[in-house]
Amino acid sequence: MKMSVWHDRTGLGPKFPEDTEGIRNSLRSLDKNILNPLATKELPVVVGGFSQGGHMAMHVALNDCSNSNYNSTGSCSKKDNNSSTSSSKLESGNPRKNIQSCIKGCFVMSSYLHDDSNIYKIFSNENILPEVKLPLLMTHGTRDRMISSKWGEKTAKKLKDVGLDVRFKLIDGITSIQLVE
Repeated sequence: MKMSVWHDRTGLGPKFPEDTEGIRNSLRSLDKNILNPLATKELPVVVGGFSQGGHMAMHVALNDCSNSNYNSTGSCSKKDNNSSTSSSKLESGNPRKNIQSCIKGCFVMSSYLHDDSNIYKIFSNENILPEVKLPLLMTHGTRDRMISSKWGEKTAKKLKDVGLDVRFKLIDGITSIQLVE
């Protein structure tokens, strides 16, 4: 069963494969229409989302690879950028890097990353380790019947294990619908 919102999902749960092509397309669209204009103005940005929107918010905040380098295998590579610098502080060759410099925080509600997520691949490869110093707040209701809080907890733990500043807040007795009310 396909579930399309920001990208396709083959099923709910971290064991299902991540749709790297769909995520790449969503990143391109978000970058072009929202994030690049903000980065050009060098405005501070906090990204967040609920459920699959939270999943995309984590990709927006934690993936500093150029869209052209974020390929369908889920791997990233940094390339040297020998382009001339402009009067702006922004780096002209890597739009994701410019966006990354403007993102100051990320929050997600009832969200998780897939076990095969590109984010884990990025942070587990020391050759391409991004310089991410932003805080990530993850919240999850204990009575969420759609997205298991265990999936969110597992994501938070894995992201902490690679050195990210993650705070996971479990909210007792709350469903996913109540989190957004």
